[in-house]
Amino acid sequence: MRIYVKDMPEELEKTGFCLSKLSEENGMRYIGIPFPDMTPLPDIPEELVECVTRMKNEIYHGLRREGIYRHKGAQLVVVTTRHLKTSAYYQRMEIIGPSVASVNEIYSLVRQGELQPDEDWEAPMSTPSQEASVAFSKTRSFLVKLQSFFRK
Repeated sequence: MRIYVKDMPEELEKTGFCLSKLSEENGMRYIGIPFPDMTPLPDIPEELVECVTRMKNEIYHGLRREGIYRHKGAQLVVVTTRHLKTSAYYQRMEIIGPSVASVNEIYSLVRQGELQPDEDWEAPMSTPSQEASVAFSKTRSFLVKLQSFFRK
């Protein structure tokens, strides 16, 4: 897990956090926390947190639908991959959110099967002929209603 902090060193120092523990990536400073690790999370006020990210690799059991899940400002992406050596399928989950709580909550809800994807990448695709058939049906239905209106 990475907790990206806003560029407010004086405010961070006031919380008692040691700035030397911060890492940097692309000009953004963050606190890296191994996961799953029961290390207590640093007590950083939410107004100093830019965003929180978490990545979970190689989930082999309890696979979820591929796609993008959203909940309380957090977004979780599920991608299924095939392991090259064993040919087993596993999933990778990448999460970004405004707080540690929101990131942990969306992860837990998806793993429990309590949340459905907003963007379902496994939804069946419709073919052009299916779309034309639906359009024809809607047009026909409209014309029947129109006819009944004028017959009155």
